[in-house]
Amino acid sequence: MRNIIENIKELTKDKNGKSILFFGIYFVFFILLFLLLKFGGNDSFLTQEYEMGKKSQFSSSLLLNKNYYFDYKVTIDDNVYNYYGKRYQDNELFKYNNFDYYKTNTDFFVNNGTWIKCDNPYVYYELINVDNMSNIILNSTFMNMENIDDDKILYNYLVSSNTINKLIYNLDTDYDEVPNSIEVILDKKNGACNVKFKFDSLCKLNNTCSNSLIIDASFEMFNSVKEIDNPIK
Repeated sequence: MRNIIENIKELTKDKNGKSILFFGIYFVFFILLFLLLKFGGNDSFLTQEYEMGKKSQFSSSLLLNKNYYFDYKVTIDDNVYNYYGKRYQDNELFKYNNFDYYKTNTDFFVNNGTWIKCDNPYVYYELINVDNMSNIILNSTFMNMENIDDDKILYNYLVSSNTINKLIYNLDTDYDEVPNSIEVILDKKNGACNVKFKFDSLCKLNNTCSNSLIIDASFEMFNSVKEIDNPIK
């Protein structure tokens, strides 16, 4: 070390030596910068960071209680799908496209003058499902929070498409991507009142849309729905 210091002192005594020392310092600087960008600053590193997650601030107890009124708006590129109704346990009564629908367990029925069994009318049902919705949020990275007013708080999250694919579709993917964002508005008294998934990366990488996917789910009047009578009977 003493020899290195002496050599540096010698280099500073003349003009050529100073130039060599100057370029040497910059060479080391750029080598360190390259290593930092390669191993610490690219998208893969960021993906690993948000995939690891931070402690979530989200409580899903009221959603998972499955007793509430809901309003779902799903926007896929320029196409909009609206569903609104009520849920009690595994039964739902809701409207879509001016038709009444009834869901019991995994079966769906539509009222065309008479109730008949039909296919699941929900688009992206696997993401609207509150069990999956809750699971995605709990495995996302909490970023920050802000007070909207005296009664509501907005929580922001990031989640990778890799995480969603594994949790929901049981797919192992290794996308290098911009993360998907989640906004959760909590009512300080009544729990989650709005969940918004902005899953543009997920739908584009999975080739299920061209540009964007937004799922906007609102909930209210928790524990206010009485048992839903089976309209089929």
